[in-house]
Amino acid sequence: MSADCAVLASLPVTTSLAGCCNQGAQVVCTNGGRVTSLLADVAAPNLSALIDGVARLPALTSLTVRVTGGRTVIPQSIGSLTNLQNLTMANCNLTSPIPISFGSLTNLKSLNLSRNFFSEPFSSLDIDGKPSLVSIDISYNDFIGFLSLNRPRIAFTAM
Repeated sequence: MSADCAVLASLPVTTSLAGCCNQGAQVVCTNGGRVTSLLADVAAPNLSALIDGVARLPALTSLTVRVTGGRTVIPQSIGSLTNLQNLTMANCNLTSPIPISFGSLTNLKSLNLSRNFFSEPFSSLDIDGKPSLVSIDISYNDFIGFLSLNRPRIAFTAM
């Protein structure tokens, strides 16, 4: 079992990842067995443990999380996922505040936080600190204020 598969086996997910790199769309790996993409279902109380666990996947560039079982917040440890290029946490019952460590996700190209319960200033997303960001969906939240995007090539969805 590869080191990444051992990490996957330890994650507090509600669907089994025991097959590791043979999970189809749920887990995508390099030929060397490094996890690059993960779709994980997790119960709200276990979101922090999930984020802490996936932080031990050094090649992870894409993370989709589906949260069930109540409202929760994005854990501070999200900032340790500095290699992430794609983050989707849509319809996860997430609430404010977005942690300050979110600013560490400077390699993001795509961010989807739609259909949650955020009610804070747009500035908490630190869009200007994410120079690679080309797509952002924060629709169906209650962000406050104005967002000025100084980059012409970004697809933006907010309602």
